[in-house]
Amino acid sequence: MEYNQNLYGHFKKSNAQIILGGLTILIGFAWIVLQFFEGKGFHVFDYIYSIFFFLWGIYQIAAGRGYNLEDHFRRRSSIHIDDEMIRIRTVARDNVIYLKNVKMIGFRGGYLRITYERGRPRLVSLSVLDKEYIIRILNLIRDISIRKGIKFNIGDTSLA
Repeated sequence: MEYNQNLYGHFKKSNAQIILGGLTILIGFAWIVLQFFEGKGFHVFDYIYSIFFFLWGIYQIAAGRGYNLEDHFRRRSSIHIDDEMIRIRTVARDNVIYLKNVKMIGFRGGYLRITYERGRPRLVSLSVLDKEYIIRILNLIRDISIRKGIKFNIGDTSLA
């Protein structure tokens, strides 16, 4: 079994971030309108200030809708799961777990905890992903761990 998924647009969504983005855009427009009605004229600072707030508002709205804009400028976020390895690539980090020496896989508090036969456990953050993709990933990992004889434990039962 092999699973590949591009994560663009599937990061955690936030209504508060969308509202913040809308308010930020309004502040940028309000700055120009206030300068116009006060009759002070427009300066370079006013344009730079308004453009900054407008762009920051667009960024916040996109992030609130689950789109990570850094994916456009850097590497693509994706998930690849097969019988040999689990690869979760986000903008911040690239996590590759080879299942050959894994003793136990657990999930709790948004983190996958990988326990190897030797060495320290490894934590892989899934908290930046949308809940539906976390559940899909956990189901795939559970199926693979059953086939390979690896212990699998979900500490957060609200996702199961």
